[in-house]
Amino acid sequence: MIGVRALDNVPQLKGTGMMNERAHIRFTEHTFSIIATTMMATALLCPLSLAGYITKADAEARIVAYKKRGTGDYQNFLKNWDELRNPVLFALIQSSAQYDALFHPAAVMGNNRPFAPDAGIYEKEWILVVARVMPAPDNMDKVFEVEQITEREKELIFHYRYTVPNIKATFIVKNFLAVRIPRLDCEKVTFFENGKLIGKLKLTAGQWSVPASAPEPNSSTRQ
Repeated sequence: MIGVRALDNVPQLKGTGMMNERAHIRFTEHTFSIIATTMMATALLCPLSLAGYITKADAEARIVAYKKRGTGDYQNFLKNWDELRNPVLFALIQSSAQYDALFHPAAVMGNNRPFAPDAGIYEKEWILVVARVMPAPDNMDKVFEVEQITEREKELIFHYRYTVPNIKATFIVKNFLAVRIPRLDCEKVTFFENGKLIGKLKLTAGQWSVPASAPEPNSSTRQ
């Protein structure tokens, strides 16, 4: 104990027992005063030191509104890709041509759902997509969840959560998360899964998906 060690160093005092007792009391009060002052100073300095890790860019990040779409909103399926080389497919869809490069129509008799979003949405919106191959979950729409989407200095930052299906499925599926966001003046997109950097898209270099897909950025073949 700090107080005990400090008291062990008290010099022998001469005088009556009452005088020694008073001296001990004064020394103890002084010792704990020093300890309390040190603790208060440490408590004040800690927040200041942590504040150094909050950069100006972090403080200026802007929250981006989004709307999550369901995996069954449209009659289509996600294309195949080499999941061994790229465990996570990620993309920023900016046109109907890009959407058609990732999602292929799959007509179902008696189903009146559209095959894809209306081409006109890309005048005001984009679609962020991440996908994985996984054991078939009980609920496709619960595996991925958006944590936060922000924008700063022309960089779009997408944080999402992925929960590995805890089941012993007899087959695997291609599952995905798709969210609609407003069009932004961005040069790159950064993806974080469960806090871990997954990858980046360099929009200024024409990169809109990983792995790369065929359509040119912002081209359109469907009206």
